[in-house]
Amino acid sequence: MSTPTSTLEEVQILRHEVAVLRAQLAWYKKRTFGSDKTEKLDPAQLKLAEVDDAKTAVAERTEKITYERTKGAKPSRPTPAETFAQLPVTETIELVPESVKKDPELYEKIGEERTFEIDVIPPQVVKREIVRPKFRHRLERQRPPVLAPAPARVVPGGYASAGLIAWIVISKYVDHLPLYRQEQMSARWGAQISRRSMCDWVEVAAMWLETIYHHLHRGLLAGNYLQADETPIKCNDPDHDRRGTRQCYLWVISRPKSDVVFAFRESRGHDELPSLLGSFRGVLQSDAYGAYASHERKHNGIVRVGCWAHVRRKFHEALDERPKAANVVLRIISRLYRLEAQWDEAEVGDRRAALRQEHFARRLFWLRRITAAIVDVIITSEPRVRVITLMLRQGRVPSDAYDALLISACKKISARGAAAHPPPSCAN
Repeated sequence: MSTPTSTLEEVQILRHEVAVLRAQLAWYKKRTFGSDKTEKLDPAQLKLAEVDDAKTAVAERTEKITYERTKGAKPSRPTPAETFAQLPVTETIELVPESVKKDPELYEKIGEERTFEIDVIPPQVVKREIVRPKFRHRLERQRPPVLAPAPARVVPGGYASAGLIAWIVISKYVDHLPLYRQEQMSARWGAQISRRSMCDWVEVAAMWLETIYHHLHRGLLAGNYLQADETPIKCNDPDHDRRGTRQCYLWVISRPKSDVVFAFRESRGHDELPSLLGSFRGVLQSDAYGAYASHERKHNGIVRVGCWAHVRRKFHEALDERPKAANVVLRIISRLYRLEAQWDEAEVGDRRAALRQEHFARRLFWLRRITAAIVDVIITSEPRVRVITLMLRQGRVPSDAYDALLISACKKISARGAAAHPPPSCAN
């Protein structure tokens, strides 16, 4: 027979479970029907300024005369004359009144008014003719004829110029114009170009650019800091059983103010990462996908870090259930971003490490204390402290970099009393 004490405990447990289930239901409704059901930049992620700093920003938009008033808004867009000032003038049309044309001697010019209109020159397929005259020696007639060598072409023996191939490749990959549309459009350019030929030219262009690709890849791996991510992409494959498309992935590595390298892979498997990272050793910034943690465990010399924006997202999700703690953490992270922005503007260079030691240490200390108080994860354990120490000692790792293991802790913060652990994609 249950006692009143045990019954009360059971009621409390059931109430807690009901609250958690309601929060889970609300969270999944938001993910399914809300604006953030796909991974897009949440407007709330942009609100990194502190509340007090927001007041300062408002004050900066005022000017004092004899009273305080809000500054007038600047023009939202430049004038047409400013926008098109650098365009070349291909034609000048002078319009003279008919009365002046009849009796020009009766009038003198006292000024003029200038206006302009913008025109466009549509693409046009033209033919560049290459003539190589043959010559024979007048005196020594037995010599073979002399002929200048043919110019080198992107496609040996072909008729496509480098400019035409570049136009097609840029239209396909930058302007997202499929080749079948370019085939249709080429008829308006003057001569229709077959899609089959365009496919061959794209392949040839890729072969020519492969050397540059490998050079960029080697340059990134030679550094000691990388950002990595992967994104799904649909690939047209007529031999595939799902209506000619299959799920593939673009794996990406980069670092701020440097190159970006995309690697096409057919899967998101953990075994794809070594071929992309190669012999890289240093700081690897990524999301919480397990492939990066696995790569870190298997390769010495790699320190994996995460991103403050991902960490912040989980605290923002916990605002409804843990408003005080979540707001404090959001203010701390906001201040870190604001300081980094000020240092970027001041171009502090190598002094960033010293500035971080001076301004970040106390804030990160309180961040660890707060999170440790509300999560069953020891934030001050060595794997987490090492990246905080790394950020304080070095200036090359952006403030976005943070121990990726903290993301799992933040998930618990948003889950405890708010929602269950989000799907893995939500940690990206």
